Amino acid sequence: MSETFKIGLFIDLDGVVYKDKTPIEGSIEFLKWLDERNIPYLLLTNNSYYSSQELSERLKKRGINLKPENLFTSVNATVNYLRDINKLPDPKVFIIGSPSLENAIGSLNWKRLTQEEVWENPKEVDYLVVGYNTDLTYRKLAAACLSLNEGNPTYIATNSDVTFPTTKGLIPGAGATLAFLKACSGKDPEVIGKPNPIIGLMGLEIMRQRYGEIQELIIVGDRLESDIALADALREKLRGVKVTSVLVLSGVTRDPGNSPWKIDIVLDKLYSLKPILEENLYGGEGDVERAELSV
Repeated sequence: MSETFKIGLFIDLDGVVYKDKTPIEGSIEFLKWLDERNIPYLLLTNNSYYSSQELSERLKKRGINLKPENLFTSVNATVNYLRDINKLPDPKVFIIGSPSLENAIGSLNWKRLTQEEVWENPKEVDYLVVGYNTDLTYRKLAAACLSLNEGNPTYIATNSDVTFPTTKGLIPGAGATLAFLKACSGKDPEVIGKPNPIIGLMGLEIMRQRYGEIQELIIVGDRLESDIALADALREKLRGVKVTSVLVLSGVTRDPGNSPWKIDIVLDKLYSLKPILEENLYGGEGDVERAELSV
């Protein structure tokens, strides 16, 4: 790879690399190809059920070997964000999310409130953090709603994905929980995951620390409202970095239609990006975006 043409990639996981933990054809081979050529990439996912380390370990059991240092989940990003913004000496947090999110926030040594503690005194909540949770109860949702209506917590969400892709079809995601809380409180959270540029800027800083400056950032994903919208958001934030968006049709989005967000390339799957990168990095000139390929 030429020193004067250094690209970096943000690649989504669910619906791009795998679906319901089953690899999508050619995706693992594509990642191995990036590794062999030392092409910078980060697997940037809104998945808030696992931390990077835990996700790597679970995927390995299914034969998918992804290095934890190449994974950056909304759990990691949310904990980093909370650490950066907190000014309180002894913050109290109420969490609706996975055990991994609970444990990650626990590393901050904040007091984690139970739903019964919030039910009894909803004004005590300093931070309300909401992520993907498969064990939701009405009582927990009601406690969160009380904290929003009766108190004034800093309201944070790991991500706003309304659905989650599985081999069975789409199931409710963290965004469905946010919709419930919006209906009963009228309030919206600060969303850390895609399409908020917060997670993108954190990811870019990680790649810069490892590889140096990135001249072109390629964002690959299957969701218009998160992955492609993130590309638009980062175009507005970044100076001196070209941002190229790649939509793959192997996950949630099957037809981009008239997208309100700029799509540079549309592909059937992640592996189809390989010949485009080969041509532009090794056999041609110009930016990746010039290879206009659609399906």
